[in-house]
Order: sequence, then C-alpha cells, then structure tokens
Amino acid sequence: MEAVISAWIQHNPSTAEVGYLEQYLGIIDRWDVQDDIKENLIRDTEQFYLKKQQSQQVHLLPKILTLDNKKCLGRPFPTFDACVLHADADIAHAKNIVKNLESPPYKMKLFLNHRDLLLDVAFEPSILLELMTNCCNYLIVVVTEEFLSSREYTYFVSFTQNLEVGKRTRKIIPIVYNSEMELPQSLYIYTSIDYENKLKFWNKLASSIYKENVTELYYSGQQLEQE
Repeated sequence: MEAVISAWIQHNPSTAEVGYLEQYLGIIDRWDVQDDIKENLIRDTEQFYLKKQQSQQVHLLPKILTLDNKKCLGRPFPTFDACVLHADADIAHAKNIVKNLESPPYKMKLFLNHRDLLLDVAFEPSILLELMTNCCNYLIVVVTEEFLSSREYTYFVSFTQNLEVGKRTRKIIPIVYNSEMELPQSLYIYTSIDYENKLKFWNKLASSIYKENVTELYYSGQQLEQE
C-alpha cells in the first residue's frame, strides 16, 4: 500500500487523498479491499492530522534563544522587562544599567546579549526581532558615538523598520550618554533619557519601563552606584 500511495503522489498529488481512494476502489468494485483497510485508514488519518497539528504548534513556539528559555522544559518562556542594546565598546554602560535596575529597589529582569543569549545563537537583526516579539517588553538603547557606528545600530534600524509604527515609541527607550551629540532621525523621534542628568536618572529610566511613578521606591538616603 505504501508503494501505491507513493506512486500516486508522484503522478497525481491533487487526488492522492483517502476519499479518492475509497471512490476508486468502488469504481473497480473492490469493496472487499475497502473493508479490509478501513480501520487502518481511519487510524492512519487520525495520526496524520495529529502529527500535522503538533508540527504547527511547534512551529508557532518562540525559538529557544536564552539560557532561561532553555531551562523551561516546555513551560512558558519567562519575559524580560527590557533588552539592553549596546555597541561592544559600551559594554560597561550596559552592565551598569543591568546592575542598577536588577538590584533593589527596582528588581527588574533585563536581557543582556553577552550574558543571556545562548552561545550557539548569533546576535543579529532577526534575533533582536525575535527577542522583542516574544521575550522582552522594552528596548533600552545605549546611545553613544560608538553605537552610531556599530553593527548594533544597523540592527536597531532593521528592528524599527519591522516594528509597527504605533508600537515604536512605546517600546524603545534611548539613553543618550552625550547630550551634545547629534542624533540621527532613526533615534531623534523617540523620547530619550539624558544620562548626564544624574538627578533621579534611575527613577526616570525605571518609570519608562514600569509606566508608573516609582519615586517612592527610591527612598531617602539611598544612592545607586554610578559609573
């Protein structure tokens, strides 16, 4: 039967279906064959549709990109409050952001490429889009002169081009490390945060992610470590 089905698919795939098989067996008056294989046809058809459904479900699952995802073992992937995008030269700035926002009083969960991405996954535009679609709520962009000439900046531009216009201003938080630098149009359209203005900088950044007033979290006398 397998050889017959294979030959049938090769010669006329549009009619290679169970319904046609039963019809053709009736035309040649081989109802006995139909009776003999009926149970097998029902079983094989059910298994086929079950495998097809499972395949579609697997295809819809987010890719396993992070170390935390790999630990889920079938459970829903955890989400990050934000992804920190930076040039390689600005890794110290990125680590400082992660250190402060993941510490009390904010206790956020941030994604840092060098720390959280699986070793066998190359960081590229499609991966950034996947992360922002399925794993991260916001994108913190470390904006420096080095960033504007880096590959990460091209990733950022590619990502924003694939993002719905209405979601861009809500998901992207640029941090400008030099207030005198001229921002390109791709960054100028967003409300940025000036790192040089140290007064309540961390509260302002946290509020951009929480979308609520976090002033009370920054209790009197506490000073988060600056670079």
